[in-house]
Amino acid sequence: MIRRPPRSTPSNSSAASDVYKRQRYSSIIEPATVAYNLVKGVKDSIIMIVGTGSIGVMAVPIAKHNNNKVIAVDIDENHLNTAKKLGADLTVNFKDMNRDKKIENMFGSQRIDFVGMTHVDQELLDWVIEMVRRCSTIAFIDIVEEPMIQVNFRKLWSKIITLKGLDSLYFRDFENAAELVEKGVINPEEVVSKLFPMDQVKEAYDYKVKNNALKVILTN
Repeated sequence: MIRRPPRSTPSNSSAASDVYKRQRYSSIIEPATVAYNLVKGVKDSIIMIVGTGSIGVMAVPIAKHNNNKVIAVDIDENHLNTAKKLGADLTVNFKDMNRDKKIENMFGSQRIDFVGMTHVDQELLDWVIEMVRRCSTIAFIDIVEEPMIQVNFRKLWSKIITLKGLDSLYFRDFENAAELVEKGVINPEEVVSKLFPMDQVKEAYDYKVKNNALKVILTN
C-alpha cells in the first residue's frame, strides 16, 4: 500500500503525534475493514481465524475486543507469533498433525462457534467443517478458483452449519474499523512489517517477498 503522510508534523503535543501516526498508517484501514466485516457481530464465542495474513491478524484483536476466545490457524510461524501478540488465545500450525489435540486440550469438549476464513481450499474447508459445533457459522472472504472446491452439503445440513461468503464493505464498516485503530484495539505497528521511502519500491517488494512480510508501506 502507498501512503503519503503530511510533509510536516507538529511536535508540540502528543495529540499531534497521534494524528500523524493515524495518517501514516491510514492505508491499513481498508484491510482492517475487511477484518472487521469478517468477525462483525460475533460475541462471547469461540472463534477460529484461518489464515493470519494482514487481514487475519487484524481480525484477532477485533474478535478479542468482543469478548471472544480466538484460535488462529496458519502455516507461517511468524504470522502466528504476530497473532499471539495481538491476543490469540491459541495458535495452531495447520501442518501440525496434533492440531486437533491442541485445540481439545485448551477448550475440552467445547466446539468452535464461528470460523472466519481468509483463505479457503479443499483440505482447510473439510477440516473446519469437522471442527465446528452444530448451528455454527463459517464465513469466508477468499476462495481458490482452481481446483474447484467440493462441499459436502449433507454434513452442512446434519450439523446445521451456515456457510457465508463476504464480499461487501459498507461505509459504516470503514468508520468502525478506523475507530478501532484510533482506540488502539488494532496496533498498526504490529501489522506493518516495515516502512520504505517511495523511491525504494524494488527494495520494498524484495523485502515483502523474502520475509513473507504482513504489510509493507511506501511513504513520501
